[in-house]
Amino acid sequence: MKYLIIVYLFFTFNQVVKAQEIFHGLKYDIKTGVIASSKTNTPFFLQANQFGLIPRQSGIFYLSGGISKDYDSLLTLDRKLKKFGLGYGANFHTNLGNTNQTLLPEAFIKMRYSKMEFYAGRRKEIQGLTDSTLTSGAYVWSGNALPVPKLQVSTPHWVALGKHNRVSFKGGLSHGWFGTQGIIENYYLHQKWLYLKINDKNKKVQLMGGVNHQVQWGGYSETLKNVGGEFPPTINGYLAPKPLYSYQFIILPFLQKFANIDPTKVPGYDGGLAIGNQLGSIDLSATIHQNWQFYHQKPFDFARSLVNFNNVEDGIYGISWKNKRRTGILSHLNGEFIYTKSQGLYRFGKYQLSNSGEYDNYFSHGQYQSWSYRERILGTPFITINPENRLITGNRTKAFHLAATGNYKGFLVNLKGNHQINYGIYGNPIEKNSTSLLLAIQKNIPLNLNLEVQLAQDFGNLFGNNTGIHISIRRNSFF
Repeated sequence: MKYLIIVYLFFTFNQVVKAQEIFHGLKYDIKTGVIASSKTNTPFFLQANQFGLIPRQSGIFYLSGGISKDYDSLLTLDRKLKKFGLGYGANFHTNLGNTNQTLLPEAFIKMRYSKMEFYAGRRKEIQGLTDSTLTSGAYVWSGNALPVPKLQVSTPHWVALGKHNRVSFKGGLSHGWFGTQGIIENYYLHQKWLYLKINDKNKKVQLMGGVNHQVQWGGYSETLKNVGGEFPPTINGYLAPKPLYSYQFIILPFLQKFANIDPTKVPGYDGGLAIGNQLGSIDLSATIHQNWQFYHQKPFDFARSLVNFNNVEDGIYGISWKNKRRTGILSHLNGEFIYTKSQGLYRFGKYQLSNSGEYDNYFSHGQYQSWSYRERILGTPFITINPENRLITGNRTKAFHLAATGNYKGFLVNLKGNHQINYGIYGNPIEKNSTSLLLAIQKNIPLNLNLEVQLAQDFGNLFGNNTGIHISIRRNSFF
């Protein structure tokens, strides 16, 4: 009976609204695949930056599917920007085999008014000025973990200032929910970012820069409730017992350096430093002739490391090239150097007294344990985590990354390789290395299907020697 009612309501609705208006622009996406390897774990490139969908254990069959509807058009017939647009999307992913799970990586609704966009739900995205397709992963928000549900308002595209379009900006603000992770229950995510772009008249040179600020905050912990001392981590178990009071110091973190913090509203642990786990990156980028890009992402954890230039060595340094011509096999190249060994404690090997023996313990925190979600690092996958206790095992790393894409006789070819040395953490130093390789080949086949074969290989004592294969078939189209 319930299903008959649903069917009746559906057809009734179609009598009110024209069918073409309902389904116009509605896209579906179906994908199925299998992943196997010579060891029990999945090779690096087959699981990194996959939005948490591919499990660490190999030997799985998966099925994913979804629908999405983008904005009908950004422009009216007279080439003016439409004031309002509506879109939505939902996607599921099921793993079967050594890992059995069903995930919902995307479920969102988005609305655009003029150049502003609001969305609610889960949505795949990365943050930062980087090569969005071939990067090893943006420093702070790389697409390595399952998307966090949130509310977000932003300008998703560059917004020009003035009539000459020489200066533009984009920014955003979001509030998310981590839920219960580790020892903290029901805590929050805060994000904000602002980037500026300056270009010449012909856009031959474009200079971009900005900052993104991320915070884990709030929540309740039974484990930390009875921890006392001079700087207790909670007030009766709550890390932010007065959320609105704490939020002002999250929106404007520098206020905490000038205001007298109320000790009845903010735990002693947060009162002296910063409320919650605050981190982010300062990003710089230059694009030349619209096909060369140079970029740098500078991490920060303690603001004083930035002020004193103590962690000046650390960051992601990238260069990217795109083929502007339609001819030739090679279409896109990317190279990156990733370095996070200094952490402000040493600058070019010299101990920094200005940090008083403290350092930017990247992605690690005394209350929230780690910058992670569902046992996956939210940022660069070169920083490693113990999934059982969510503690960072290696955030002092040095890595080289190369990637290329091209077309050959109807085949889309993707090559990636990296070499990383993981030095552990300052409290538990190690020195392990790994070299990872990936060859991915795609080909469109009959019935509007896309076949992809990925071959991956790990060498070294960080992940062990491991060979893996990923075969998938995908179909996407419009209704």
